[in-house]
Amino acid sequence: MSKKRFWRPLLLYILAFLVLWNVILPLAFRKKFREAFLTVQVPLWELSAVFWAAQKRLALQTFSKSELLHHVRELTRENEALRRKLAENADKADLAERILRLNAMDVGEQFQCLPARVIYRSTEARVQRLLINRGSNDGVREGQGVVCTKGVVGCIGKVMSKTAFVELVTSANFRLLVRLEGEAEPCLLQSKALKNGKCSSGKATLSLAPDTDEKNCPRRVEAVAVGHQFPEHFYVGECIKVKRKGNQSVGTVRFGRYLDLLDEVGVLIPSLNL
Repeated sequence: MSKKRFWRPLLLYILAFLVLWNVILPLAFRKKFREAFLTVQVPLWELSAVFWAAQKRLALQTFSKSELLHHVRELTRENEALRRKLAENADKADLAERILRLNAMDVGEQFQCLPARVIYRSTEARVQRLLINRGSNDGVREGQGVVCTKGVVGCIGKVMSKTAFVELVTSANFRLLVRLEGEAEPCLLQSKALKNGKCSSGKATLSLAPDTDEKNCPRRVEAVAVGHQFPEHFYVGECIKVKRKGNQSVGTVRFGRYLDLLDEVGVLIPSLNL
């Protein structure tokens, strides 16, 4: 039989089937036929899924113990790397939040608050100072005030091009002009050397007027806006007691615990120098 004789009846059969299926047979019959065909196919699909699952289990079983251990180690390393990244992102978010709080501080129009990171801290009891990552290239100059969101930190000491030392208010012989809450006249604050190295236990003395009230304690100690160093009423510490010594009253100041936990500080750059 030639090829033409073979294909011609086949095409006629296909055409006849299409006419029969789409024209002659009713819609309900065609729907039932499709459903019957699907019921035949579903077990085949389920069998195929079972086959692929069995093939996957067989592939896992063929792995040697050393290969499985290696795979577990790889997954463990990836998990550790992800945990480190999460911790780093959390630290960065916390740092950004603290810097934003520094920038949002109300230091008045006479100052610009320059955020700085603490990169070193002296542990000597007498010399309490920090090293920050800001220097003369950033406009930092000796004597400028340094603060944090809780209060006064100290003032700038030695300045390099990219770094600078901060003399803390707890450093021995640190002096600052302050005002006791409720008093009109300013007084001099002078710090004492620390005994255990912790700033929160450090104390300072205030040279007060003879008529200073000895009973109204503790009282807030605030900075005085003199010499373009700190804004008026900025927190310094708490006067916990006042004693009379001869013709003068002496107050004892306790500093805040925040001085032990400094990571970021703000350098107060006077606007006149900008």
